[in-house]
Amino acid sequence: MHTYQNDQYTFIGAHHSRGIEAQEQFFPGGFPGSTLVTDCLAMQISTPAAAHQICNPHLLRELKAMKQAHPEEKWPGGMTCLIKDALKRWENGPTPRDVTNVANRLTKLLDQNQANAPGKIPAFHKRLVKHSEKVFLYLKYPDKSVPPHINASERAIRNIKVKVKVCGE
Repeated sequence: MHTYQNDQYTFIGAHHSRGIEAQEQFFPGGFPGSTLVTDCLAMQISTPAAAHQICNPHLLRELKAMKQAHPEEKWPGGMTCLIKDALKRWENGPTPRDVTNVANRLTKLLDQNQANAPGKIPAFHKRLVKHSEKVFLYLKYPDKSVPPHINASERAIRNIKVKVKVCGE
C-alpha cells in the first residue's frame, strides 16, 4: 500500500511493487512543489520533490534495535538523544538557535567514524551522512507544516493492512 497525503487529501493506492514503478504509476512527475516525508525507502528518497524529510520515529526504532544488539556502543545512544531532543524542540516551537544547535550536534555525531562499529551501525551512519539534510528539515518549519514523522499516513492505511493480514493475503 502506498499513501500520499497533505492536510486536505489522502491518496491510497495498491501496487504489487514497493519500487519506483509504483510511484511513477501513481504520480509520474513526483511532487516538485512539496516536501515528501518518508521512511527512507530508496524509492521514496528518489521521488522528485522540493525536499525530503526522513521519519524520525523510524530512525528511533532502528537506533533502539542497535542499542539492544550492541549496548557497549555509544554512538546509537547519542543519536537517539539528539532525535528525541529535536522532537521536543519541534513540539515547543523551535527557535533559529534550536535549529543551529541541533544541526551542530548532528554534524558532530556524523563526523564520528562508525565504519568499524558492529552490526547495522555503519550502514545506518552512512545513510544518515548521505541524507543529513533530510533528518531535521522539519525544524526549519516552526509552523509545523512539515511533520517529523509519517504517522498520519500509517494511520490512513492501518485498517487496510489489518484486513489484508486477517485475510492472509
